[in-house]
Formats: sequence, structure tokens, C-alpha cells
Amino acid sequence: MEKKLRIGDLYEFYGQLLTEKQREILDFYCIHDLSFGEIAEELGISRQGVYDTIKRAEKILDEYESKLELRQRFNNRETIINHIISELDTLGSKAGQPSQSGDLKNALEQLRQEIMEMLE
Repeated sequence: MEKKLRIGDLYEFYGQLLTEKQREILDFYCIHDLSFGEIAEELGISRQGVYDTIKRAEKILDEYESKLELRQRFNNRETIINHIISELDTLGSKAGQPSQSGDLKNALEQLRQEIMEMLE
């Protein structure tokens, strides 16, 4: 199941770079969660044909990711954004406390640095 999710994730980023047939099969496989047999029956091809197409498409998607790293960069940015939101929530709860101005300044500087990293 983890493999199917990984393929589906890569498909979201690079799916338009695949052939129409590869997209159709991966759509059935990843989005509609059909088995090889169900896809084969739907498209009138063999289960082996479905398997081979998915394997080829998976290899192509992996090659795109290894070269472009769009998924990895997206995941890194998402992690940073979630951290920033969490820190802002924490800062918001501390804002009313008078002795926290130094802590707030340091936290805001760290958030600024994280945002700058995200933009690189």
C-alpha cells in the first residue's frame, strides 16, 4: 500500500509527462484503487500488460523525481510551513505576557530564517 501511495504522489507531480495510456492506467490504479485484473478488464488488455505499464511508469516517475526533486522540495516546504504555523500559534498565546518580548523577537527571527530557506 505504501508503494501505491508513493506512486500516486509522484503521479500528481509528474503525471502529465507520461503517455496517455500510462496516465489512464495509473489513474485507475492510484486514484480509483482498482486491481490489475480490474484495470485489465476495463481496458481490454492483459494483467501482465497492466503490470508492465505500471512498472514502466513507476520507473519514469522515479527518474523525474531524482532529477527534478519537486516532490521532495514540496514536502520540505510543507514541513517548514507547518512548523511556522505552530510557532505562530505559540507566539500568539505568549503575546499577552509582558516578560516574553526577548523570546518573541528570537522566535520571529527564527521564523524569518525558515521562510528565507524555503524561498531558496
